[in-house]
Amino acid sequence: MGDVLRLLFWLWLAVSLSIYGYRLVRRFSGGGARSASPASAEPTTTLPATPAAAAAPSSTAEGALVRQVIEDELATRAAPRPATGAPPPPTEGRSGLFAGAAAPPPPPGPSADTTVARALEGIAMPAGLVPLVGDADHLDPRRVAFSTSGVAPAEVGAALGDELERLGFSLRSVGEAQVEAVRGTTTVHVLLHPQPDQAVNGAERAFPLARSGDVVVELWV
Repeated sequence: MGDVLRLLFWLWLAVSLSIYGYRLVRRFSGGGARSASPASAEPTTTLPATPAAAAAPSSTAEGALVRQVIEDELATRAAPRPATGAPPPPTEGRSGLFAGAAAPPPPPGPSADTTVARALEGIAMPAGLVPLVGDADHLDPRRVAFSTSGVAPAEVGAALGDELERLGFSLRSVGEAQVEAVRGTTTVHVLLHPQPDQAVNGAERAFPLARSGDVVVELWV
């Protein structure tokens, strides 16, 4: 901004000096001509303005324009700037130049009528796993248990994981004995109990029918 002001100032100064010099030349050249010519009683004839004389008002206008621009710029710089408030707080999500395309809506979760049997349709339970039936009055189709005997827990877990992947599920380990099987919008939680006869649910045994050496697998959706 300082370079622009300096340029405008020198431009105004050059135009003003040119106009002033032109007026001095006109004044002295006109005065000399009047002294040298003899007095005459005849009325003088006004000559038409020369191109240089016609250009004088234009030069004066240019000088006034340059001066006005400089004064406006100085007034703008001297004017107090309005106080700016604190920047707006950040908002959640993407907006402005970072908005991009609209994000697709999240996939719907499992419906209320999803059951373990429906989610695992077509599964062949490995390692001799069979349904572990407890109290018939408390059967929950969304949470079931299977048990086997005489098979190491690691073998049961590996075989069941292979079968779930065969059905198209992706496995994600949650702990040493728990995984989540995900396929599309369906998630099946799998928890393996290496010693189900010692598992408790509050003050009661979690699997009253389990015996020592059994392995129990819980699945729920």
